[in-house]
Amino acid sequence: MGQEENGSERMRQLVEMAYGSGRGWQSPQTGYIHFSYNQLDEDYHHPIPVYENMLFALALMRSRSVENINEAKDILGRLLHFQNEIEGFAEGNFPVYLHEYPHCRDRQLAVQLIPVFYWMYKNFHHVLGADLKQRLEKALKSVLAFSLKTHNDREMSYPQGMKIAAGHIAAGRILECKVIEEEGNKLLSGYAEMNKPNTSILMPAWVTPSGIADLLLAFQMIYPSISKSPEESFWTHLKNTWHAETEAYCGPGWHESQRGSDPQPTLYDYFLGYFSGKCSYRSFLDSPVQLQAILVHPSVDEIQGVEYPLQFQGNIENCSWLVQQNQRYAYSLIVKPLEFSHAAEKAFHTLKLLWGQGCTIHSMVYQPTEVAKVDIWKEGGKDGETIILYVTLDPVLPNEKNQEISLFIDKAEGLQTKVRGSFSSTFQMGDTINLSDEMIEIELSFNLQEGSGQFFGHIMRGNRPSQIDLKGQKRFNAYDTQLFLRSIRRDEHCMIKVSIKLNVKE
Repeated sequence: MGQEENGSERMRQLVEMAYGSGRGWQSPQTGYIHFSYNQLDEDYHHPIPVYENMLFALALMRSRSVENINEAKDILGRLLHFQNEIEGFAEGNFPVYLHEYPHCRDRQLAVQLIPVFYWMYKNFHHVLGADLKQRLEKALKSVLAFSLKTHNDREMSYPQGMKIAAGHIAAGRILECKVIEEEGNKLLSGYAEMNKPNTSILMPAWVTPSGIADLLLAFQMIYPSISKSPEESFWTHLKNTWHAETEAYCGPGWHESQRGSDPQPTLYDYFLGYFSGKCSYRSFLDSPVQLQAILVHPSVDEIQGVEYPLQFQGNIENCSWLVQQNQRYAYSLIVKPLEFSHAAEKAFHTLKLLWGQGCTIHSMVYQPTEVAKVDIWKEGGKDGETIILYVTLDPVLPNEKNQEISLFIDKAEGLQTKVRGSFSSTFQMGDTINLSDEMIEIELSFNLQEGSGQFFGHIMRGNRPSQIDLKGQKRFNAYDTQLFLRSIRRDEHCMIKVSIKLNVKE
């Protein structure tokens, strides 16, 4: 089977996934998808979100069935009535849920809808009929105008700004409107300075899966091939931060979330699954996120296998980072800024180690929250490689609930934890802690590098700060094994050396 046939098959699978997900969440009574972003213990979702229903309409269109296309036209026609037309009152935007109309509480929703409306108009304007085609064209122009006004009124993130710029350029071309296209070109030229090739200084959007997905959405609207576009350096970074064996993002852990025992699935997983030819098993878990797979469109770009070992490094907002890929595992290291918001801390990973294959991906993370400073060192040798963290503790002694240093490993079947060769739930400073499964062995140790004090280590169930699957009936779940060090007494100035030695089993 040739490259083009492979790409067509992967695209067919994504379309079917999005279509099937939409059918699963669709109400037989209303014909809409009912879903609440803040659902807790209720079994039934009552609200009707605009975004997911627009995605479902696009999925119905891309199924190419006459019956489904007619259904999509009906859904789209009804939803377009909810676009706000009140002048000076979020004109051009949509409510998050239909019942909130005319209130539009999310300025970003219009930006999210740009690629949806663009692909609908570009590929299906000829089957919509004159009236619906005219209404969709008006809706596309209105979300573009609202998004541009929002961009000019307040600072927006780089990915959102790029979607606005690319949306104007792409829509201007298909609508043959030079004014709209020029607005996009002005924005794009401004952002070009932020994304110079051949530089190791990156923006946060390049090192977050959701940010990468938003940029891919933007670039696909204006470039037939991203790898051969002005964004070639972005494409190179994209390839280097995808670990084929674990089918996961392995780049710097600037802002990532965990859902249950796995990294949170996002649109990034569907894009990279398409480009690499291997969608992660997480992508197939039932979730409205699957609807976003319909936003991935055919491309000649492909991600081929990399040569191991692969190491590269750089800088982001004065924080140095390093990524190491081996065939069996990959890890990223990034120095945490001294000043970081508490909310951002929960998704920041100084250390992120991934290993496994297919359905057995595992991770170990270090997410510092209470420490003042972390320095990173890496050593390599014939018998494995060692990651060393030098953790300078906060001068203020934490209370008993706030541990000094915590490492989290997802609770994996077959993963054994031993202290000095025996099963134990506690450890002392200087003890060797062994974590092992059928693929990898990890040797951990904590040693006092500077200062003096008495410390005690614990091994228990817990949840990493980035865990988000703790709502409703799941609020008491524990998805990780937590190894943490607690101070009994210590000097104000103390530095702990954390050694993590990695050995691959043959």
